[in-house]
Amino acid sequence: MVPYSIKFFENPVINITDEELESLKLIYDLLSSQLKAPARPYSSMALGALCEVLFFNTLGIYSSRQDTSTHKTRKEELITDFVQLLEENFKRERAVAFYAGKLFVTPKHLSAVLKEVSDKTAGEWIDQRVILEAKVLLRSTGLNIQEISAMLNFANQSFFGKYFRHLTGMSPRDYRSKLSET
Repeated sequence: MVPYSIKFFENPVINITDEELESLKLIYDLLSSQLKAPARPYSSMALGALCEVLFFNTLGIYSSRQDTSTHKTRKEELITDFVQLLEENFKRERAVAFYAGKLFVTPKHLSAVLKEVSDKTAGEWIDQRVILEAKVLLRSTGLNIQEISAMLNFANQSFFGKYFRHLTGMSPRDYRSKLSET
């Protein structure tokens, strides 16, 4: 997302085709009708999913318009490479040193570049990605907390629970219970 956010600031407006506009309108109409519909179980989850569909379709259209012939700065390359590495490894690796080593920079430099561009250090990026995955697994799978803990390569369920609570303010069980209330 960060490499695209840099491009968004530089080029906030793009032209889209009639077909792309029509597909975005369809998603918007679904979102609009969901907002007007009476509240039902899982309504908020359906709204969230439609927002994600709209967002990712828009991002896909935008990213397809990016000029790949332009030269990226070293910082842009570092961020892009970090995000790709993070996506490939976040379930196994949570150490900034791992990512910095793969990118041939120091952990301090990696964190400084990310902080400059996104106001988040490399460690915060890693934690945010792990927590996002944990929330998705808690919300959309029938896996128990121990299975999710193992999937995300935590030593045990207790450590996963402490990590989750530290970053979200609630336990994984409380998070899942809160979802079932909406």
